[in-house]
Amino acid sequence: MRKLSYITILVLMTNYLMAQVSITSDNSLPDASAMLDVKSTAKGMLVPRMTTVQRDAIATPATGLLVFVTDTNSFWYYNGTAWIDLLAGSITFIQDADMDTKIQVEENPDEDIIRLDIGGTEAAQFTKNANGDLMLIPSSTNVFIGTSSGNANTGDSNVFIGKEAARLNTTGRRNTVVGSQAGFSLLDGTNNVYMGTIAGRDNASGSRNVGLGDGAGAGATGNSNTCVGTSAGTSAAGSNNVLIGDSAGANNTAGNTNVMLGIGAGLGSSGSNNVFIGYFAGTSETGDNTLYIDNSGAATPLIYGEFDNRVLRVDGSLTATGIAYPNAGINFPNSFGPDAAYVGNTGNSISFGHSGSSEDFLGYATNNFYFRDSPGGGDAAQPNVYAQGFLNYSSGRWKHNIKDLNNGLAVIKQLRGVSYTWNQDHGGANDFGFIAEEIHEILPQIAPKNPNGQIEGVEYGKLTPYLVEAIKEQQTIIEQQSAEIKELKALYEAILKRME
Repeated sequence: MRKLSYITILVLMTNYLMAQVSITSDNSLPDASAMLDVKSTAKGMLVPRMTTVQRDAIATPATGLLVFVTDTNSFWYYNGTAWIDLLAGSITFIQDADMDTKIQVEENPDEDIIRLDIGGTEAAQFTKNANGDLMLIPSSTNVFIGTSSGNANTGDSNVFIGKEAARLNTTGRRNTVVGSQAGFSLLDGTNNVYMGTIAGRDNASGSRNVGLGDGAGAGATGNSNTCVGTSAGTSAAGSNNVLIGDSAGANNTAGNTNVMLGIGAGLGSSGSNNVFIGYFAGTSETGDNTLYIDNSGAATPLIYGEFDNRVLRVDGSLTATGIAYPNAGINFPNSFGPDAAYVGNTGNSISFGHSGSSEDFLGYATNNFYFRDSPGGGDAAQPNVYAQGFLNYSSGRWKHNIKDLNNGLAVIKQLRGVSYTWNQDHGGANDFGFIAEEIHEILPQIAPKNPNGQIEGVEYGKLTPYLVEAIKEQQTIIEQQSAEIKELKALYEAILKRME
C-alpha cells in the first residue's frame, strides 16, 4: 500500500464537535474555512472519472456533485435538476439544461463570432465589420426587437422595433416599423415605413405608406400616403395623400390625392384633390379641387383657387379665371383705382372699367388693335387710335458710333408710295402706304422678317430721318440752282442793255 507522507486528522472541540481534514506534504494545519484542505506543489487532485452513461447512472446525485466525464473531456456538476458541463478544455459556450439554447464563442476554430442559438436553431451572430464596428447578423432577413413585435410574422425583409410593433403581421414584407404598437395591424401590406408610437397602427393591407411621428397615419389604411408630424393623417383612410405638419389632414377620413402642408392644414377637411399650405389652411374645407394658401384657418384665404374651374383668387377679390381661351380673365378690385377693371381674352379683348360692362374697350381682331364702345360687340371697331403724343426713347446718352445720314435723297427716291384695298380678312378698307417687301429691299431695318422668315410690316416712323436728310439735300440743290439762276438772270439783263 502506497504510503502518504503525512496524514493529519484534527478533531477540534468548541461548543459543538467540528472535524477538518488536511492532506498535506508539509504537516500544515487546514485552513479554518475548509472542511478538506489538500496541499501540494507537485501533485494534483483527481475527481471520479466516468462516461456519460455511468454519470447518468448515479442514483439520486447530490446537488453540487462533481465528476469528470471522459467522453466529453469536461467536468460536470449536478445543479439539483440536471448535469451541467462546467469545463470543456475552456469555456466556449453557455447553454440551458437541455442544451438547445446557448451562446457560443468558438463553434469553429478562431472564427471570432458570437453565436446565439435559441430552441436548437441559430438565431443571430455578433461579429465586426472591416472597420471594427459591431455587427448583429440575424439568421433571417427580419429583425424584431420588443415584446411581441412581429409575433405572427411569416414575411421577409421586415424590421420591427418596439413593444407590439407590427404584432399581427403575417405575409407583409419590406416594412420598417419603429415604435410601440406602430404598424400593429399590418397583415400583408408591403413597403411601409412607420416611426412613432402607434404610427400606422390600423393599416392592414395598405402599401408604400410613410408615417413619421406619434400617431402619424395611425388610422390610415390606404396606399401611398405620406404622413409626417404628430397625428398627421391620423384618420386618413384614402390614398395618395401628402400630409405634413402636426395634425395635418388628421380628420380627412376618405379623401384622396390631397397635399396639406402646415400645422393643422386641412384638419377638418373631407374632400379630394386639394392643396392646403399654411397654418390651419383649408381646415374647414369640405369640397374638392381647391387651393388654400394662408397662415390661418380663415374661410377666405390670402390665395384661393379651384383647379376644376381654373380660378385663382387673391385676397378675396383679385380673381383670374379660365386659363384657356375664350374665358380667361382677371378681375381687379376697387382698391386698384376708382373703378374696378377686367382684363381678359374673351374675343381676344381687353376691357378697362366696370368689370367688362360698358366702358371703352380695347381689342385685337383681324390683325388690328382697335377701340370700341362696348366689349359686348356694340359699336364697330374704330380704325384709328388717338393720343396726345407718342414718345420714343432717343437720348444720345444711350448711343455711340453716331454718324450723319448722307444718302437720304437717294433712299427716298427709291421708295414707291401706293394706294390699295386691304383683303377682307384684314378689314377690306381702302388705304395707302408702302409695300413692306419693297421697303425691306431698301431699308431692311424698318421692315424686318418675322421668325418664320416673312415680312409683315413697316416701321413708318423710322423713315423720318431719311426724309429730313432728303429735304436738306434737296434744299441745298435748290439753293445752288437759285444762285445759278440769279447769275444767269443778271447776265441776261446785262446782254439786253447792250443790245439797246
